Amino acid sequence: MRHVRVGLTRTFPALLGGMPPPPCSILASVIVTPASEIDPASAPELAEALEACDPTERNGVDFAEVVFCDSSGLRVLVAEHQRHLDAGGRLLVLNASEKVARIFEITGLTELLDEGAERS
Repeated sequence: MRHVRVGLTRTFPALLGGMPPPPCSILASVIVTPASEIDPASAPELAEALEACDPTERNGVDFAEVVFCDSSGLRVLVAEHQRHLDAGGRLLVLNASEKVARIFEITGLTELLDEGAERS
């Protein structure tokens, strides 16, 4: 598994060699960890990180540190989710807090959430 952290620095990709992956209920080829806020400024970095993932694999986006995600972030996730489905893979949002998961519920995007995860 490869772990990519997005948004902590302005360089991409920032690979975290040797660091254990965050806890999640799926086995994933790549875990992408965005910064705490996904907005028009940070969404392109998230898109770039997800576009680098193999869409035929199971990949995850770890939302453990995310406290805000607007429509620009949702757009990136929906586009990548569809790209993964079209290629036979799967993209899931992992470790979303109840507050952030509510955004997915309101917008009808709960299929992106890792159903086995506990919400904090």
